[in-house]
This record gives sequence, C-alpha cells and structure tokens, in this order.
Amino acid sequence: MSKVSEHYLYPKIEEWLDNAVGCQYTAVRKFLWNRQPDVIGVKLTGYRQVKMNLYLIEVKVIESLTTVYNAIGELEISLARFKKRSSVFSSLYPYIAVLENVKFKEIREYADNRNVGVIRIADDFSLVIEREPTPLTLNKALSKDHFKDHEWIIYEDEKKIFKDFIYRVGWWKIRERL
Repeated sequence: MSKVSEHYLYPKIEEWLDNAVGCQYTAVRKFLWNRQPDVIGVKLTGYRQVKMNLYLIEVKVIESLTTVYNAIGELEISLARFKKRSSVFSSLYPYIAVLENVKFKEIREYADNRNVGVIRIADDFSLVIEREPTPLTLNKALSKDHFKDHEWIIYEDEKKIFKDFIYRVGWWKIRERL
C-alpha cells in the first residue's frame, strides 16, 4: 500500500459521523482541551433536558509500533481531559480510526481494555466498525437557559465549539428540543 496522509482520511470520517452516526456538527483539527483531536462530531440527543454527545476520533496510518503507541497516547490524553475538563458534553465516544500497513494486536488489546471504538479503514478507503466504544458519561444535561448565552462554559475551546454548533445547526432547530 502506498503512503497515505491521514489528512486524506478526515473527510471520510466526517462523512461517517454525519450520515451513519447522525452528528449535527463535525469538525477537523478543532482545538479542544488544549490539543487538536483529528476529527470531532457533536450530536444533540433528548428533549427538554438535552445532552451534547462528543464523538472524538484519532486517525492514524499505522506503519510501526511507534505509530500505534502515538495513537493510544493521543486518545488517552483526550479521555483524561474529558473527565477533568468537560463543562458542555454529556458523553464521550472515543474511537481510533486506523489504516494499517501492518496489523498490530496492540490496537485491539488497548481498545478492548479501555472500551475504545475501532474503525478500520479498508484498502478501498471504506470504513469498517470493528468495535463500538463504551461511552464515558458525565450525564450533563442542558436546558433552554444554557443555550441563551455561553458564559457559563469554563473552557474557551469548548465555548467556541458550542457557538459553532449553534451556528451550524441553527438556534430554531435546537429550540424545538427545549
């Protein structure tokens, strides 16, 4: 397999988040908790007390054991920061999306141990969900008052994503759920 840049794979992941998962907002390399996850998606669920679920995908072209450990390290940082810093999101669905030139059992072992989802990117660049994640849940519900302004949000990068989400989805559509 020829060398493929992981940036080439981001639109495929965004399309999956939009169409298969039903995220209302997706973004590539947005700052979140002082780092840049590869692809994120936000999905609003519920009525009256709505929840914002975050889908976070680290995309890697796996060529060696070093790239396996880099992917795991990047995802671990996001898991820890979600637990410690999230003021907006109710649940985190963490995934590793891998295009493997060599198959490594370490990815599957890590995913099984940490309940992380695995998306395998096939040779034809189609996506195969090998493992669904178990979401990390904080059970934060948002009411109508939360959407009136964004000053209650502690972290600036979450605030920016929240504002982008409202802009992209449209306040009138969000209001239907509240």
